[in-house]
Amino acid sequence: MKNYIRRILFIIIESIIITLFLSLLSYFNIISENIYNYLEFVFIFIILYFNGKSVSRGIKLGFIEGLKIGLIFMFIFIIFNVVFGNSFNLRQFIYYLLILLTPLLGSIRKKI
Repeated sequence: MKNYIRRILFIIIESIIITLFLSLLSYFNIISENIYNYLEFVFIFIILYFNGKSVSRGIKLGFIEGLKIGLIFMFIFIIFNVVFGNSFNLRQFIYYLLILLTPLLGSIRKKI
């Protein structure tokens, strides 16, 4: 349990740092808003992939650990979506599915 809390906090801190950096670049018009949206999307998945890979290191059934991380973050994003009153649509469903699958793929490819 301690490992999950530490890993989740690490993922949240990484995501906040990347988001602040990209927001700063967008604020000074170094990158456009469209590029900002795509880069934020890509960096979130990169962070989840590598953290799924590292959480499954040394565990026999590591894909289950990646699935747990994916489920935790999927539920966190769904809760934020409900709290802020955003409507649920197909695009968000695909986004949540990718959030679930990214750390799972990272944990499956742990030996490479």
